[in-house]
Amino acid sequence: MGQRGAVLPLAVTFAIAFGACSDDVTTAAKSKPLTITAIQTGALQAIVGQVVEPAPTVRVTDAAGNPVGGVNVLFYTGGFIVPPGVTGADGLASTTWQLSQRAGVQTLTARVYDPVTMLRPADVTFTAMALPDTLAAIRPATTSAQIGLRSHAVLNAPIVVAVDEYANAKSGVQVNFEVRGGGFVTPPSAVTDSNGQASVGSWTLGADLGVDTLIARVGNLEPVYFTAQVGSAFEAKAIVTGSETTCALATSGDVSCWGLNLSGQVNPHGAGIVTLPQRVGLPGVKPSRPPTRARVG
Repeated sequence: MGQRGAVLPLAVTFAIAFGACSDDVTTAAKSKPLTITAIQTGALQAIVGQVVEPAPTVRVTDAAGNPVGGVNVLFYTGGFIVPPGVTGADGLASTTWQLSQRAGVQTLTARVYDPVTMLRPADVTFTAMALPDTLAAIRPATTSAQIGLRSHAVLNAPIVVAVDEYANAKSGVQVNFEVRGGGFVTPPSAVTDSNGQASVGSWTLGADLGVDTLIARVGNLEPVYFTAQVGSAFEAKAIVTGSETTCALATSGDVSCWGLNLSGQVNPHGAGIVTLPQRVGLPGVKPSRPPTRARVG
């Protein structure tokens, strides 16, 4: 008991003395923080999903500019940590940076932090341009089916987008357009812009009723088809509209309707929605005495 009591004051004295020295060392060390700098100063680039070359490299130095070895360097991008590095005797550390599958600007941050010698972390950021991969497909960027009048241009000029396997837009791709069924397209080809899109200037439908088709092609890739239901101009002397259906009395005396067709009110054999005027028969109306007024109930 006597010996144990004699040791305790020495231990307490040692702890206090060590604590005082440690505080002095920490304060002095924090006045000489580490510095991190990037070796590559220019913009980097690589194909999406590929490794950036050369590998991002940093140098860690002390306040006097001397390289510091054995320092852990954390690398992270987009919230994800990539393989860390440890500086060598030359103060250099690097990592393997594989870009994500999204084209565009991507960043990688390198961080060094020693709580004993630094008040706050030191960061440096690398920037890389992720380029689209090889062309994989063309897809419609506008509706692929519409209606129009014969010998008139469609209201919505068809647009296609060229993409790689990750759906990144590809610019500079020549797209060729051709018509089937009638009509013509101008110009017959276009080059995709920075958004990967190529559009026809105008698609004029043929003079015959039916369905016209516009085909977009790029090499051996699967083509894209656009269709247009060709109709004739409808001249009416009266139009009435209900909550679900619209009807018109033509100058010829015929009655045509379009709109919701869930109950067959426009066409008993038609689809759920009728987009073009459909001639409807009126019970009890004789062809010799066509109607002169129309009303939707």
